[in-house]
Amino acid sequence: MKKVISILLLFCMLLTSVPSISHAQVQLSEDEEIYLSSNGDGSYTLVPTVDENTKDKNSKIIKVKAVDSEVFKSKSNNKTLIKVKKDTFLEVQEVKIDPLDKKGLEEKIKNYKINKSVADNLRTYIDKVNKKEISNPKEISYFTPLLDINAETLVAAAASTYQGYGGKTYSDSLVRYDHTSNPGEVKAGSSGWGTYFGSTIKEGVNFLLGSATGSAVGATWTISTIFAGIISSNTYPANASFRHMAYLIETKYVKTTSVVEWNSYTGRYDYYVGAVAETSNHYYGNYTVIPGYPYSDTGFTSTTYKNTPNYLNLDYKAYYSYVSSPYVEQLVSFKYQDKYFASY
Repeated sequence: MKKVISILLLFCMLLTSVPSISHAQVQLSEDEEIYLSSNGDGSYTLVPTVDENTKDKNSKIIKVKAVDSEVFKSKSNNKTLIKVKKDTFLEVQEVKIDPLDKKGLEEKIKNYKINKSVADNLRTYIDKVNKKEISNPKEISYFTPLLDINAETLVAAAASTYQGYGGKTYSDSLVRYDHTSNPGEVKAGSSGWGTYFGSTIKEGVNFLLGSATGSAVGATWTISTIFAGIISSNTYPANASFRHMAYLIETKYVKTTSVVEWNSYTGRYDYYVGAVAETSNHYYGNYTVIPGYPYSDTGFTSTTYKNTPNYLNLDYKAYYSYVSSPYVEQLVSFKYQDKYFASY
């Protein structure tokens, strides 16, 4: 059977305070400005180059600024857009969800027509918050293609769609969440700090593609670069025992692509989920525990970006899956030296 629109929302946002740990800002393309041309259905196409004369004469062209890697804002008309394909963007409405407000969640589920599977995941997440399994959760952003929903009638004034694979009409929803893990031991040694300080960390990425598992090589960092300006080669004795501790700071987007079809029996358009995929912007906070010394200040890696393979090609996957069950790609975990961090 076809399944009506849903968004796979994984459980997220674990924040724990520990001594000497501070947070740096994720470095995204926040200053990037691009031009988009309206297609008239709520979707926009990237305009690679545009001169001032063309922009002024063409009312379909708008300039947007990146909020982060996935979300864009237009100052001229206050539109919010998400990137659905490499050169295609979709107008959406952003809905904030407070993970501490169970009653408010139920109202959002009703008012924004959130699918049952997504709603159940949200309820489970809030239960984990109430049980203190997740502490200090951050606000969730839900980006819906249903625009200007009337609070009384719960009817959307419009819905954004785009034309994609196989000549079908598609529409995407997006969920953003932010997660900071508990700190964990990355590496420990009874001696040999000096040697370790000159070594390299290689990140591994574990994921699910449908029913299959897979892995890939992520970023690489040197220990000395991570702690540059904080620890030098002679800060600790070369033969000192050590514990290298770290935690993951992640911004994840979960995107759902649905096929939109006219239902002649009900006289309305139905949204059938076809595919789900994820992208992650993340980095690591690092500190050392050396006997006889205070915890070091925190050193941060650079930010790394990881999409599941079909994140920007979901209309293709949705085309072949929407009549049965959705195709799902999921980032599962990141291996950072000897420590696995879950990607929630």
